[in-house]
Amino acid sequence: MPKIRGYQSIVENRVYAKKAQDLGDLVLIELLLLRKYHLPSKDEVVDYITYRSLKAGKDDLGCLIRSLPLRVQHDLLESDTDIVRFLKEQSLVDDESADVLELKIGTLPVRPGREYALPSSADFYYRALDNPSYTPIGLRATIGLEVMDDTIQPLDSETLDIDDSRQRTNIINYIQRAVDKVRRTFDQHVDEIEDVSLLVLHKHAFASVAAINKYAFIVDGFPIYTRKGTIPENPNLN
Repeated sequence: MPKIRGYQSIVENRVYAKKAQDLGDLVLIELLLLRKYHLPSKDEVVDYITYRSLKAGKDDLGCLIRSLPLRVQHDLLESDTDIVRFLKEQSLVDDESADVLELKIGTLPVRPGREYALPSSADFYYRALDNPSYTPIGLRATIGLEVMDDTIQPLDSETLDIDDSRQRTNIINYIQRAVDKVRRTFDQHVDEIEDVSLLVLHKHAFASVAAINKYAFIVDGFPIYTRKGTIPENPNLN
C-alpha cells in the first residue's frame, strides 16, 4: 500500500491526514483526499445520455429522462440533431476528454484525546471540506492534475485561482509541496486510486438533461431547444 511521507493513511489510497497545529481545545488536522476520473468530452456526455434514454433506470437521471415530454424522449433516443447541439451547448466539459487525478487539500478541527478517532469513511471528509462550517480555519483547495500514460503531470501553478495576491506565493508553495508528495508516492500507482469516472459522467449528463426542462419549449407539439436565456416569442407550451 503506497504511503505518503508524514501522513497517516485513514482510508487506503483515498484519505491521508497529519496533525497540523495544536489549538488547545482543538487539534487542526491537515487532510489530503485523492480520487481519479476520466473527464468526458461533450460527445461522451451525449452518448451516455442516449444510452440512458434506452435504459433509464430508477436513479435521479433515469427519473429526469422519464419526466421529459415523450417527443423530447424520442429526440434523445434518435439523437436528433437539434437536441444533440443543445446538449453540447449546455455541457460544462470540453470537446476533448482528459484523465484527471483530483487532489483536495484542507484542514479539519477535531477534539484531541479519546475523541481524536478519525472516521474511516472517505465521504465524511469530502462532505467536511465542502462544508464551510466544518472548516473555519485554514486552507481548502481542489487541484486537478492531468494523468498521461499512468504518469501524474506536474502542477501548473498559473491555473490556480487565488484571489489574495499577498498570500499567493505561500499558498502555491504549500499546495506544491502536497502535490509533490502525492506525485512521488503515486506516480507508478495511479491504478490503485479510487476511480469515480462514472460518477463524474453521470453528474455532467444530469446537468445537461436538466437544462432541457429549463430552456427547451414545446411549441405546437414540437420541441424547440433554445440557447440559454433565449425564449421563443409567444410560446405555446403544452
